[in-house]
Amino acid sequence: QLQKLDSSPPSNSLQPHSSESGLTMSSRHPQVTDPITSKRVCFYKSGDPQFKGFRTVINNRTYKTLDALLDSLSKRVPLPFGVRNITTPQGIHGISSIEELEDGKSYICSDQKKVKPINLEEASRKPLPWHTTRPVSARRHAMQIAKQNQFRTIRRDNSVVIRTPRKLVVFKNGDAGIKHTIMLQRKTTQSFEALLDHVSEVMQIPVLKLYSADGRRIDGLQALILCSGIVVAVGREPFKQGRYDPQSQSLPTRLPGISNRVQPKQGNKPQQRNCGKWKVSVLTSQLPCAGTTSTVYIILYGERSNSGPIFLYSYEENVFNSGHEDVFEIHAGDIGELYKIRIGHSNSGEFPGWHCQEIRLQDLSTEEIFHFPVNRWLSRDESDGEICREVPVFHKGFPAYPVSVYKVHVVTGDLWNAGTEANVYVTVYGEKGDTGSRQLLNSQKPIKFRKGQTDIFSLEAVHLGYLEKVVIGHDGLGAGNGWFLEKVVVIDTLKDIEYTFSCNRWLDQGEDDSKIVRELYVTDGFSFSERRWKFQKGNVIQFHCRLTGRFVLLKDNVLAFPLHRTDIIFSFIFQDNGGTLCELQINVLSDRSVTLESVRNSGCFVTFNKEGNPTAGVGESSAHSERLAIHVKGVLRDGAIILLNSSVRQSLCISPDGQCVGTGKQAEESYLRVHKVSGGIYMLESVRTPKMFIRMKDGQCDGMGTGDQYCHFKVDKNFLNGSLNFESVKSTGMYIGLLTDGRAKPLVYTGENNLSFYPQVIKFGREKPTGTSATMDKHFMAEEPPVRNQSIFRPSPVPASKTQSKVRVSSDSADDNWKVCIMTGNKGTKALVFLWVYGDQGVAGPINLKKNNKDKLFQAHQEDEFLVKIKDVGAIYKIRIGHDGTSSEAEWKLQKVTMRKDKGGPLLVFDVNRLLSKVHGNGETECELPVTRKKDGKPIYPVVQYQVHIYTGHLNQAETQSPVFICLFGERGDSGQRLLHKSDQPIRFQKGQMDTFQLDAVSLGKLQRVLLRCEAATKSQYWYCEKVVIKEPEEDSEYIFNCERWIPYSSQGIVKSDIELPLQEGDWKVTVVTGDFPSAATEATVFLFVYGNKGESGPIILGSGKHQLFNPNSADTFQVNLKNLGELYKIRIGHDNSGESPGWFLEEVILQEILTEKELILPVKEWLDEEKGSGDVWKELAIPRGMKNALAVVVYQVHIYTGAKPGAETDSSVYMNLIGTRGDTGKRRLHRSVNQKVKFQQGQHQRHFLAISKMLLGNGWFLEKVVIQFQEENRQHESVFLCNRWLNEYQDDGKTERELFVWYVLRK
Repeated sequence: QLQKLDSSPPSNSLQPHSSESGLTMSSRHPQVTDPITSKRVCFYKSGDPQFKGFRTVINNRTYKTLDALLDSLSKRVPLPFGVRNITTPQGIHGISSIEELEDGKSYICSDQKKVKPINLEEASRKPLPWHTTRPVSARRHAMQIAKQNQFRTIRRDNSVVIRTPRKLVVFKNGDAGIKHTIMLQRKTTQSFEALLDHVSEVMQIPVLKLYSADGRRIDGLQALILCSGIVVAVGREPFKQGRYDPQSQSLPTRLPGISNRVQPKQGNKPQQRNCGKWKVSVLTSQLPCAGTTSTVYIILYGERSNSGPIFLYSYEENVFNSGHEDVFEIHAGDIGELYKIRIGHSNSGEFPGWHCQEIRLQDLSTEEIFHFPVNRWLSRDESDGEICREVPVFHKGFPAYPVSVYKVHVVTGDLWNAGTEANVYVTVYGEKGDTGSRQLLNSQKPIKFRKGQTDIFSLEAVHLGYLEKVVIGHDGLGAGNGWFLEKVVVIDTLKDIEYTFSCNRWLDQGEDDSKIVRELYVTDGFSFSERRWKFQKGNVIQFHCRLTGRFVLLKDNVLAFPLHRTDIIFSFIFQDNGGTLCELQINVLSDRSVTLESVRNSGCFVTFNKEGNPTAGVGESSAHSERLAIHVKGVLRDGAIILLNSSVRQSLCISPDGQCVGTGKQAEESYLRVHKVSGGIYMLESVRTPKMFIRMKDGQCDGMGTGDQYCHFKVDKNFLNGSLNFESVKSTGMYIGLLTDGRAKPLVYTGENNLSFYPQVIKFGREKPTGTSATMDKHFMAEEPPVRNQSIFRPSPVPASKTQSKVRVSSDSADDNWKVCIMTGNKGTKALVFLWVYGDQGVAGPINLKKNNKDKLFQAHQEDEFLVKIKDVGAIYKIRIGHDGTSSEAEWKLQKVTMRKDKGGPLLVFDVNRLLSKVHGNGETECELPVTRKKDGKPIYPVVQYQVHIYTGHLNQAETQSPVFICLFGERGDSGQRLLHKSDQPIRFQKGQMDTFQLDAVSLGKLQRVLLRCEAATKSQYWYCEKVVIKEPEEDSEYIFNCERWIPYSSQGIVKSDIELPLQEGDWKVTVVTGDFPSAATEATVFLFVYGNKGESGPIILGSGKHQLFNPNSADTFQVNLKNLGELYKIRIGHDNSGESPGWFLEEVILQEILTEKELILPVKEWLDEEKGSGDVWKELAIPRGMKNALAVVVYQVHIYTGAKPGAETDSSVYMNLIGTRGDTGKRRLHRSVNQKVKFQQGQHQRHFLAISKMLLGNGWFLEKVVIQFQEENRQHESVFLCNRWLNEYQDDGKTERELFVWYVLRK
């Protein structure tokens, strides 16, 4: 009977071999068996439409249980962890028993609970393959090809042994962007063929041959050892030339995003890349230090194409030395007749500078020799700083191409944050080739590529003929490195021709289309696409003449609708009986003005004289007489939705977190809704986030307004350019302005255009607001102030018409006028003087105390009187007065200040008698003066000397020489921004240093926050502040403000120079006691984690031992906020193992709840040191919970299984975090193995002990699985986490961190 079974044909059904399958050998004859119901079922793989399905027959003979079916399917359906789940095709219903399977149906197999559905029609389209569908690995594929290739000859070099590991950089043939670094070790170099298999595995392509970067075949291990360490992996295809170099990002300094290969021009004849052999002789001059250690390349340009960069490598080490001649043989391809070369280097190595004397080329096919005299430095530190040179070919009897110096004008846009500090590169293309990628280094400006700036560079190249395009880009990645390029202007000094390449786009990974490289073509003219909205049908427009300062009055019937539209011209027809004589076109100019030009008579413009009468239009006009500004009626109607453009591409925007910035996109996120309060007074509400209004309060401008008086703004219209200015009704003289980083800030008029916004209507509002009377509508029509000729309105009040006075009578009340008298002592000043007035209902200022006779103000022993407006501040309790430090005579001896309302009232007298100087005294240029009470002459609030301690961090380059400012905020206002000038240290803000400053201010009450500002011009001057501590000696109080960050910093693509730090308040005190012997102290930074039944605190930085904390036999107390954590059940304390002596002996931790004074003492008495004790730098402590017992401290035994694949081991640091239902263990380093001396080796298993299923692991090897064992409540628990993946940035998906979930749990 067994013989019959063996000889019978194989069945198509699956015959499982395990005992669990339930297969039985019955001795009965088939004719006497019971009837069997069979089901023909097809199983597919979850999420894999390429798997064509496995068909089988299921009955009570083949599979008696579902587990038997699962085990059998695991052998046929390739899933990482076998088949553990069967569902219907859509993954909705799971199969729990054999009986649920239906005849003729299809099902999905998965190794997880979650199933990925597939298209069954697509998966079942082809017949079932009877072999496994697992994809063939690159190594197997390479071996199959190698066996089929009968002509392959590989010389085995078994005598060569790699005794020490050597690094090898492998490039993919034809694609220099794909490269991998491998280590030549004994186990991967048993033979040359074994090495090819290893390279195939790494590159994930079949590799049959290796070539050097210059195209020479490497046919054995001996040749591989002698090569430069750079090879190209080639399959069956021929070798392809390219720029194969590890430093290809700067070789030659290429544009980011542009192909590594210089693409040849397409000629009429097909190119033959196998021809064009040349002999290259390079002569280095005999000057001192003329040789180079850099990699040298050459590019040959011919009439058909160019060779691309060819790197001149040699097996000899001493190449390109001073006075030497080096000879190479290269393949340039069929480039046609040679007309120029470019020689350069990568600027790499210890001594990259090179003085090249001459290049000689010999065409090996024709024996023709070409001489190229260079005699120039190719060095960043010599001559013009260029590292490449172009030389034309000299033919006897024919003129050579001339060498031209191109002047490249790079115009950075006038947008906020438009500038960049990244390296910028440009390539200029013409009808006779290109310049190659050149870095723009030597600008005529001290700082390149700043906002609104034009930088001029010189670029030397063989003349390119007529220019066609430029490719420009930069290497800045990430936030803060973006660049807005307006245009590039290239001037050909040889032909005196100017080429303009317009851009007007971002080169920024976080803006526009995320590109950092642009191709620009020659353009002419100028267009303002953002102004086209004015010419939409239905708009009523007005023309404002620059010369007269008045509007153009058009009588008779006028149609103001555009008939045609191009990039720069809008055509209008003014209907009259004149026919085409009345047809005019509007030319949009670059200064935001327009001209009206006759269509019939080109060059004839509509012009006006100073009296406003039309002139002839030809010969008599000036630029201002013909230039007009266009205004649209009804821009600020109630309910209108508008954009307030701050530049060509940016708008004023309220961000979701309440910030107000001028760098928003011109899109829905920046839409503002207009609310008209009264004539000329408006509020601006965010459309995206309703009920958030722009407001000006406490010296800040943000979007957190609720519609109160702080959100009311008067609008000044600038008719010369169509812009608007927004003045706060609450703080007269303060306008919405923009700082250099684009943040909105209350500013006074300075003559700059950072107060101007250009409106663009998205949706017009109601012409007559709902519920208003006819009288109110009349006021609305008369809201526009009189026409002014100034380019920008001053903040000072302007006489209004009678209609206006009725509307604005309350805001112009004479009760707000104050007389301010300033008495100067024996030293006057020529700096600008400012005054702030603080009351219990608000603040007024800064008020610039100035008059027309500026030079005669604030002279020695002189009294100056000013009339200023101060309103709505309530009862005054202090003033602040000071100067800005500008002018050579800035020091000022201030004697006395008096103030009184213009209509009478009490006289406020402030005796000062203080020298305001950066050099003398306490270095302050401002002082605060309190108001005194009449009854006793004592101040309402005293002047306090705040001790300001600034801690600079220990990070590299944490120090700064930039100006640093601070502003204290308390219950009673603020101190104003003060320059931290006079420190107790000889040099301020050095790495790891604490600077102490004295700041005098009228008592602010309890401090709430501080503002820090660092005005760093370059990234090298950025400052890392650790924390700020403010002490008030008289009250014996101390305020701590943690910072722990760089200033300036980048947020949402905006570089911010200041940061607000909140007060570190808390409801618990934490006391940390260090051991009482000398070595118990630590220099590391100590962290605390606190866990409660409602949440966890996250990392709390207690401080660093470098700041006199955690000393031997010391108790350091900290106040922390543990609100909303619920009942506490554990803490974790540890350090970052930084500093020279990070080890720490922790005696105990004491927790005290401030409100109840409940105290918890948690003894430790252990080392937190990788070299002592348990070797852990973290300690977890359970907290007693009232009547409940504290949670037990469990020792977890961690078993790490490293895979058995080649190269699976790692010597990197490995970290792990166990996460359970009661929190996590935190990130722990697995540094001390119990059973292995060398950790994480191939096929090895380690045990680690930690003092908790999801895990985070990191840093570079092939991990098979992790097993966690622990004992709790007299039961042994074991959790298994499967991985079977690489943790390597060059393998698998490139991740070095994995999240692993529990696969199964065993309990004994």
